[in-house]
Amino acid sequence: MTVSTDSFEQDKREMMASGTPSDGDNLDGMMIDFDHYLVFKCRALGKGTVAATGDPARLLLVTCAAASGASPEEIAAEISGAWRSYLRYGFREAHRIRDTPTTVELDFATQSGEGGIFVTGTVVVRL
Repeated sequence: MTVSTDSFEQDKREMMASGTPSDGDNLDGMMIDFDHYLVFKCRALGKGTVAATGDPARLLLVTCAAASGASPEEIAAEISGAWRSYLRYGFREAHRIRDTPTTVELDFATQSGEGGIFVTGTVVVRL
């Protein structure tokens, strides 16, 4: 589900206010998952990196290039599908897809449980 910018920001703020940012082994595990599911499994994506930022508002930054011939629509479908199916926590999530003339971007936030840890971030795919 792609949510509006206002709805996404509100959901993200609520998760951040009610939980604590992921860190340590848990955040490392999420980084490994992003690397596996986006960088290696999505056919529409080429090589990329996953980095922790230290900023609770965007704990992870994933950057990669689009695979040759991949359309923005295909990229958006693959990254949002991987997010919903494999990467988010089961309790709560919000995400939005944005596109520019040179990128397709997925902003995300997820929380492990009521008052639990949260992970926020952005996936940037260069066209």
